[in-house]
Amino acid sequence: MQIADVWSTHQGLKHSCVIEKNPILVSVTDEKPNGYELVTYKGIFIFPIYWINYHRPLTAWELLPANIISTYPVWNNLQVLDRVRNNPNCPKQ
Repeated sequence: MQIADVWSTHQGLKHSCVIEKNPILVSVTDEKPNGYELVTYKGIFIFPIYWINYHRPLTAWELLPANIISTYPVWNNLQVLDRVRNNPNCPKQ
């Protein structure tokens, strides 16, 4: 899910009318973070889950909230991509 989020965000940000809306990410980068910044951000926020899971394996039920929360940005990114893909007012940069 995290790879899908980075990919879909990166694809969307290639369009002139698309900006990043995550307030945490925008506060440390800008409205058009690059791929490196996206991966770094994901690493910082996802690493604790993997660290905890390494020391005490998490159950599927314990990971469910994180998976549900991670699904929304991907869904939203894909909706944005669908809207801008053939929009002549929003070309790729």
